Amino acid sequence: MIQSLTRSAATSAANFVFSKFCPDRDYEPVAGSIDLTTTTEDGLQFAAWGLSKGADCRGTLIFLHGIGNHSGKREYRDWLLPFCTKYDLALVGMDLRHHGKTGDAPPTFGAMEALDLAALINKAEESGFPPPFIVYGQSYGGMVAQRAAMDNDKIAGVICENPPAWPWDAIAVTVHPATRILENNGPIFDAIRQNALAVGHLINVAYGRDVLSEGDIRRFPASPAHHPFFLYGVGDLEHHNPAHIRQTWEHLYPEERAVFDRGPKDYPQQSKWFRTFPGVRHCEILVKPDSAEKWRADVDAFIEQVLERKGPSQ
Repeated sequence: MIQSLTRSAATSAANFVFSKFCPDRDYEPVAGSIDLTTTTEDGLQFAAWGLSKGADCRGTLIFLHGIGNHSGKREYRDWLLPFCTKYDLALVGMDLRHHGKTGDAPPTFGAMEALDLAALINKAEESGFPPPFIVYGQSYGGMVAQRAAMDNDKIAGVICENPPAWPWDAIAVTVHPATRILENNGPIFDAIRQNALAVGHLINVAYGRDVLSEGDIRRFPASPAHHPFFLYGVGDLEHHNPAHIRQTWEHLYPEERAVFDRGPKDYPQQSKWFRTFPGVRHCEILVKPDSAEKWRADVDAFIEQVLERKGPSQ
């Protein structure tokens, strides 16, 4: 049934699905921010803002939110601004597809959002936001960040907090269980509730290709030529399969040691780090004091590492 839909019908149906995930999309403009709203490659206008320190900036930290959220949430800024103050970084936030003030286009969990992020980075540079660009992504935002870093040489570092491993995994684990909220909206949505992959097929029909698989970083060379750094933080009670997330992380720089539960201070010679937090569920790293303290130290050391641009040991 879904495969027989036109792209227009599939887009409308996918947008309806995600409207149920994202009921709260409005927010007040971020005080003192510069409007970085721009248009991406497929014509979507997405909302973004930036807080700059002017000529004193040493780089730019970009925040990407999780599913159902937006860049205007104050708690995100409150957590990230101390890093910006310490390291003289500008801060940029953007609303991902079908979130916040960005237009209605189905999320693709990586591929199209990577193009959006590339457009944002270009816009930010034109507006005086300097490299290096470090991207901090939470959950869905982490997936976008890891995918974008694979072929965008302007991204120097990626911080992934509780990212699903790859797009089809995110569809099966997060999106499908929540489709119970669709209730009785017709046969298309009956099919979605019964099949964990149906939402993914709907998104692919909407874009006219297997756009979800394009977001899987395992399809890319394992060692990007521009050599971005990667930091992952995952709770051991994560409802996305931690083994899958580790598999994604292990794909990166296979020549390096796969050292788990060590941060940039422990192994500064690495280009990738993976921290597991005991007793922590999805998106709880910043909620629990012990995990928040450890993660803050890792993020701090990671930013310092990127700014100093320490490469892997030879």
